[in-house]
Amino acid sequence: VNDYVPDEYNVSTRVEATSGQVICERAMYGDGRTWAHDSIGVAAP
Repeated sequence: VNDYVPDEYNVSTRVEATSGQVICERAMYGDGRTWAHDSIGVAAP
């Protein structure tokens, strides 16, 4: 997203499934991509 949206904006995404399941991955990158972490999707919280 940072390649398309300037840093001064906040961006979010909403995903809805009308049928079936959705698996998500959450990757976060720090300032200048000097750090990162990643969480894989699960079936339930």
